[in-house]
Amino acid sequence: MLNLTVRNVGQGDCIILKWKNDQGDEELGIIDCNDHEMSSLLNEISEVKAIKFILLTHPHSDHFSGLLKLLKYCFKPGSQIKVEKVFHTAAFSPSFLMGAINFPQDRESFAQLLQYLHDVHKSNEIETTCGPMIAGVKIDLNPDMEITCLAPELYDEIEKFKSATYDQPDGIGLDVKKSYAGKANNPHGNYLSTVLLISGPGWEILLTSDAVNTTFERLMSVRPPFANGTKKIIIGQIPHHGSIANHSPSFWKHHINKAHSYTFVSSGENRVYRHPHLKVVKFFDEASNLKYTNYVHGLREYYDTGSQARSTLSEVLDFITEKVPSLPASDRRSSHIDFEINSEGEIKC
Repeated sequence: MLNLTVRNVGQGDCIILKWKNDQGDEELGIIDCNDHEMSSLLNEISEVKAIKFILLTHPHSDHFSGLLKLLKYCFKPGSQIKVEKVFHTAAFSPSFLMGAINFPQDRESFAQLLQYLHDVHKSNEIETTCGPMIAGVKIDLNPDMEITCLAPELYDEIEKFKSATYDQPDGIGLDVKKSYAGKANNPHGNYLSTVLLISGPGWEILLTSDAVNTTFERLMSVRPPFANGTKKIIIGQIPHHGSIANHSPSFWKHHINKAHSYTFVSSGENRVYRHPHLKVVKFFDEASNLKYTNYVHGLREYYDTGSQARSTLSEVLDFITEKVPSLPASDRRSSHIDFEINSEGEIKC
């Protein structure tokens, strides 16, 4: 049995996994931690005695903004919570990862997070392992379930991030390219996004974070389809909160099916990014059983009559009227997505 909860944190991610280990004890894993509704999350884990892992998929603030608060809560004096492992994306130094962030406040927050992880790692009083999450790394959940990291790959996504971000691709004297100055995040930081495959007996779950199209092209070439077709993907995360730039229809057509696949998108009110794109939502609505945290606001904002790449306001409102339940905005904002998967891969949500 596996429980997967996609917390509604607006524009960002926080995913909670719960399962039973081989001793029958419940275990917990946390993937990303946006600071939206942190008090609710901390209250949820207040009675937990152990967290198997906390994992940061990539160094963008909508994924790490609540992580320092979470770690300090777990490691505060008198806390009963033991965190076994903390993973961060890629396999390079903190200064290298800093290239994914430009906004000074976010850089400072991320630097504080990395320093805290360093202090935790060096502490003799805290038994927590800290390390990188890169393609090939595995996390055993129990004899029947494991998580395999498929990306970022050392000589693919990480190299692409380095060459796209820095003026010195050889890694000596790295200087961030001037073209990214003034932007909150370097968009090439998404090259560092993890792609995680959770495998159970006969089924798989694909968590894609903000992975880019070239990552999905690589995965199609190295393992089409996953597990040689012996397992089916029952849950898939729509990449980058439904961004059209990260949409890879050819990949998803090979791996999801309306008969057995659920997909989800996590997005919220953000007038800068305006995720998700209506074309992406329509694709997954037709190809799978689509679930969402709060895509209504993103869709309403994602229109521009002067651009053929975006949907008109009337198209967006027509889709919302047809597909989205008539719930008060407050209810939509507080809703999470809960998936309960049994050993046969059957889902309740």
